[in-house]
Amino acid sequence: MYIFYSLIGISILSTLNIFNQLVKNYSNNYENSLTLPLVYNNSNHQKIDNDIFFIINELDKNIGRNALTNDICNLVLREVNQKKNSKIYLKKFKIAPDTNSNNYKYKNSCAISDGNHRLIFTKNNLRKTLPTFYSCKTSISSYCEFENDSH
Repeated sequence: MYIFYSLIGISILSTLNIFNQLVKNYSNNYENSLTLPLVYNNSNHQKIDNDIFFIINELDKNIGRNALTNDICNLVLREVNQKKNSKIYLKKFKIAPDTNSNNYKYKNSCAISDGNHRLIFTKNNLRKTLPTFYSCKTSISSYCEFENDSH
């Protein structure tokens, strides 16, 4: 009987230890996660990124992913300008200078900007995925801070 109670005690302690480790791992990952600051969450930049994301999805449905990898910046701008119900703030975007970064993530990319907000689209070599886009506020430079930091 003592062996039975010992095994139950060991299994309870082991379960508590595993649970404790899971909570610790979760909290470590939460501290290191890429959460966006609240300033972004309550800004027009989030609206712009969201609208651009919907445009890319709409283009994907209409013309397919193979066409999206060719000239994504011009396709997005054309879609914005042709839609009657496009937001006014989206119509201010124009083709921006290519990135000045040497980072591999931004190779084969193009950019659009309205002077305050820059979107960089990277053309994925895998035709199975949508183009990736990065965005930032450009109040000091015409380039994103992460572009300048990634030389």
